[in-house]
Amino acid sequence: MPRIPMIPLLERLAQIALVAAVCLAFAVAIMPTGEGPSRYNDKLVHGVTFFVLGGLTAAGFRRHSALALFAALTGFGGLIEIVQWATDWGRSAELADLAADMVGGAIGIAIARFITREP
Repeated sequence: MPRIPMIPLLERLAQIALVAAVCLAFAVAIMPTGEGPSRYNDKLVHGVTFFVLGGLTAAGFRRHSALALFAALTGFGGLIEIVQWATDWGRSAELADLAADMVGGAIGIAIARFITREP
């Protein structure tokens, strides 16, 4: 399978997309929720969100170790849970959410590292 060469332009675009995605994910994560039954699986949403963040992180920061990228994403997921716990905006902090973040992030990093290569 051919792998995508991560030229500097693609790395920079991944970094820009990562900043936008992190801002969006944080804003959505702390917004108050409405009343009524949930229409989605919360853990799946966490996993998919961090899968995307993991892929962008791995593509944008190829020179960093996968473990360092995973630690950064885990820290971001933990920050979201702390903010949800500290605010009274109708959101709840759950360790299961952080676990879903970690699984999604790890898979995203692994796949991005597998399908990309140095130029």
